Amino acid sequence: VRTHDEEVRARAAEEFARRLDAARHAFDSVLWNGTHYRTDTAGSHKDTVFLEQLFGVWYAGLLGVEGLVPEEKALLSTRTAYESNFLAHLDGRIGAMLFTGVAGTCDDRPTTKYNPEDCQSHEALCGINLAFACHLAHVGMEKEAFTLLEAVYRIVYQEKGLWFRTPAAWNAAGDFRAIMNLRPLVIWAMEYSHEGTSGRLGACRQHASAISETKNEHAP
Repeated sequence: VRTHDEEVRARAAEEFARRLDAARHAFDSVLWNGTHYRTDTAGSHKDTVFLEQLFGVWYAGLLGVEGLVPEEKALLSTRTAYESNFLAHLDGRIGAMLFTGVAGTCDDRPTTKYNPEDCQSHEALCGINLAFACHLAHVGMEKEAFTLLEAVYRIVYQEKGLWFRTPAAWNAAGDFRAIMNLRPLVIWAMEYSHEGTSGRLGACRQHASAISETKNEHAP
């Protein structure tokens, strides 16, 4: 016989599972375009390749919540962003752009188009690049992750001498802004992604697993 609290938890689990299924279907059916997840269904940036398109999915995965999008689509969209936002812009010399649009191919490689009047379209954001590298590692693209990390390291420690003034962003001209930015601290997620069940992230994973097990126990 279930207690009142168990009944409440079971109903809540059922409701959140229903919402998750609906959201998963809507996200995939409305935004997937064959190569990546679009940012929107309308507007000037609807077909933009957004570097952060699956950051929520990546972070959920770090906490042990997998399967929010099909694995093959997560990998393809991540590779699309890596190639179009990183490799295709200045051969990856300054890092990955936050967003861009795929304009075509040249020598079997994607080419990109940028509008310099768009906010942040000409910048590489340090913290976002580091987070994307962690995301690459999470989907199994570890070689690509370290290629991107190398580009960021080269800008910060070799070419620009920024070191402990690590800024929020820089551009191809060498301009940078917002020194001592906190976003680059996300680099610790690279260690967490290899940490397994130890440490603080491991505790979060275990907590998420316990919640999942509780939901299954109280399922009708």
